[in-house]
Amino acid sequence: MKNILKYSAIVALGIGLFFGKYLGRLIVNVIDNPDTRINSGTPYVQQYLNNCNTY
Repeated sequence: MKNILKYSAIVALGIGLFFGKYLGRLIVNVIDNPDTRINSGTPYVQQYLNNCNTY
């Protein structure tokens, strides 16, 4: 019984670390960058180029 609990804890930790990395990135992306997941940023390219200082 102790071995089953030990191995299940190790597996749960491994799954948590593996998926937590990707879920954490997804959550941060949704919270911090809500507009970038909707569009690719192409509408802002012309505005950026117009505001650049060219020499």
